[in-house]
Amino acid sequence: MIDHKISAGYQLKVLAFVDQNVYYCVSSLCSAILGHVSEEGQYQEEATNLLCGQTTFVPYHPKLGEGLEFGTEEEAQEWVDSLCVAHPEDYEIEERQSEIFEHWIVSSYFGEKLREKGEVVESIHDVLIWGRTTTGQSIMLDGVVQSIYEELHA
Repeated sequence: MIDHKISAGYQLKVLAFVDQNVYYCVSSLCSAILGHVSEEGQYQEEATNLLCGQTTFVPYHPKLGEGLEFGTEEEAQEWVDSLCVAHPEDYEIEERQSEIFEHWIVSSYFGEKLREKGEVVESIHDVLIWGRTTTGQSIMLDGVVQSIYEELHA
C-alpha cells in the first residue's frame, strides 16, 4: 500500500494550503528588528520567543529514551506519574530550548493552529510571525503543517 502523503495529489493540496496561509519569509527582517526591539523593552517577550524559541520539558529514561514534550516541568512530571511505572524516579525531566531557524508571516487561522501544536507564534503590531524550528525543506513537508492540514480535512 502506498502512503497517501507521497502522492502528487496530496502534496499539491498541502502546497495549496501552505500558499493560502504562509505569506512571506521575514527572517532577515526579524533578525534586524527584533534584536533592536528586545533592547528597547517593547515587545520584549515576543522578541525573545522569536529569537530564542521556547523552553520545553522532556521526560527521559536511560533505557526507554525520551517521552513527549511539555510546556512546564510540572506537566512533564504528571505524565511520568500517570504511566504507573514501578520506578518513576528513573525518569529525568530535561529542559530544552527550541531553536528558531526561520520567521514567516502567517494567517490568523494558521497561527492559532500552530500555537495549539506548541509552535512559537507571536503577534507584533497585529502581524503574526511563526518561528519555524525546521529548515532546509519545503514548509509543506513539515510534520506540524501536514498535521494541521489533515485535521482540517478529516
